[in-house]
Amino acid sequence: MASLTRLQLKACSISDAGLAHLANHASLQILFLNQCSEITDSSQEVFESLPALQSLYIEGTQITPESLAQLRETLPKLKIHY
Repeated sequence: MASLTRLQLKACSISDAGLAHLANHASLQILFLNQCSEITDSSQEVFESLPALQSLYIEGTQITPESLAQLRETLPKLKIHY
């Protein structure tokens, strides 16, 4: 999966620990995590480690508004759908 560019995980039970395995996928551009309620602020490091990430869909996760604001500051070009 070295050339993985898009991943859609909707309403699944993936956790922050599971999501951490994506950190090695430098080509990932679009990530859908809508309704993945086990995703929390702890996943921010994973998002920051994906240099090609352009769009992030995180509606229905446990990511807080504070973490969202920090993520937008850290990755200003990232389109976040919350």
